[in-house]
Amino acid sequence: MDDYHVDNEIAKGEAGSVVYRGRKKRSLEFVAVKSVDKGQVAKVQNEVFVMHQVRSPSVLAFHAWYETRNHLWVITELCAGRLDAIVAADAPLTPEAVQVFASDILTGLAALHGAGLCLGSLRARGVLVDEEGAARLASFTHARRGLMQTLRSAVEAASAGPSRLRRAATAALGEAIFYAATQLDEPAAEPTTAAHAHSRGADADVDADDGRGDGETKDLDEDGAVWPSPSE
Repeated sequence: MDDYHVDNEIAKGEAGSVVYRGRKKRSLEFVAVKSVDKGQVAKVQNEVFVMHQVRSPSVLAFHAWYETRNHLWVITELCAGRLDAIVAADAPLTPEAVQVFASDILTGLAALHGAGLCLGSLRARGVLVDEEGAARLASFTHARRGLMQTLRSAVEAASAGPSRLRRAATAALGEAIFYAATQLDEPAAEPTTAAHAHSRGADADVDADDGRGDGETKDLDEDGAVWPSPSE
């Protein structure tokens, strides 16, 4: 952590994580610094892997991560706030604002899918917004590799057909858009799985090949994935 100043707390996250405003030393680059208990290392690894692999204007930019005696520290770009907080303050958003953030989310999802990843859980609280109003996907706890192929296989096995799966693929995004426009019924917290994809909706365009061809749902540390190592 020698490269960054850690300033005031700006948010609390899931599982006791805390987000601080920070600044890279000897520069004017302001960043977000998330402190997470070491017991959450698997979740942190998942998030770091996704951000390290996927570079997109609509995916939260990753800078570095560090390990200390009791905590893991993840350094990312600094955003202005969470989409759910913005909706709570100003709902309903204008159709123009909803269109902008929906386009940004689709861009972020396309970047993940292009890397063979599926987000797994899309909620307004997992989307950050920068000072110019652009949205960033920022929650990757449930991200998985190979899930798109699994969803296709599950639905085809149930004779539901690809058209039903396409409808399921847009459901999570539709819920997020509906929430931003009405502030009613934010999407549930549980990740989408193959077992209930046709009723809850997946975040992926499952008609597209995930690029892996293995048809299995896997944690991101399998298949010899290369992890960026935390600094001390």
